[in-house]
Amino acid sequence: MNSICNICGENASKIFAGNILNKYLVNYYQCNSCNFIQTEKPFWLPEAYVSAMTALDVGLLYRNIIFLQKIPPILELFSNDEDSYIDYGGGYGLFVRGMRDKGFNYYLQDLYAENIFAKHFEVSDYAPGKKFVALTAFEVFEHLEDPIEEFKKCFNYQIQ
Repeated sequence: MNSICNICGENASKIFAGNILNKYLVNYYQCNSCNFIQTEKPFWLPEAYVSAMTALDVGLLYRNIIFLQKIPPILELFSNDEDSYIDYGGGYGLFVRGMRDKGFNYYLQDLYAENIFAKHFEVSDYAPGKKFVALTAFEVFEHLEDPIEEFKKCFNYQIQ
């Protein structure tokens, strides 16, 4: 059984099946050209997004701590104190809060999660016409039905 790659449009071959939401057996495919891995059409997304984060994700805090250590040195290579950044699909805002605490002018965008830690620093709070220097997106694109369309949305945030 084959599929078409959501990134490059080439053939993708089934590599395994896995259980999603403890009830759906879902096929995973890998593109024969670009190696992108995707599932079959994600019919379970509305059900999965009833809660933006799962209580079973015991690594959420740890991963954010790692991101908060690794991203600042990268941004410092090409940015200055006046620059602004966006965390796309930023969840509860933990990463944005941490980056703001470190002095970075970070904003959050997430359609599914409640912003708990970065109140008043959502994209809608950002000054119109200003541009973001960089966009981060952790653990986002593997959840998307149409990643190319989502990339286009990312660029609509006027990244410099």
